[in-house]
Amino acid sequence: MQPKLRDYQVITVDKVNKALFKYKHVLLVSSQGSGKTFMFSDIAKKAIAKGRNVLILSNRTKLLKQTDGALKKFGIFADFITNGYNKIPTSKCVVAT
Repeated sequence: MQPKLRDYQVITVDKVNKALFKYKHVLLVSSQGSGKTFMFSDIAKKAIAKGRNVLILSNRTKLLKQTDGALKKFGIFADFITNGYNKIPTSKCVVAT
């Protein structure tokens, strides 16, 4: 079952989607514990549904399990690019460190 975003997360995701129509690059900044992983998972699911490819970047390898878990809850099965991982990504969603 896909997680339900909280009201403030829905508002934030809507603002990001509107900004993506207006600007080439968009950066979402939110406080710790605000649900950024779920928010970008929701954004990724919508982008993939429109036929787009998604690249998620992380500066911490230890966040990959959290990211993978959240994406799977949204029905997204991503490929990963990280140290020691040699598979060429073929998924619509790629997570890299």
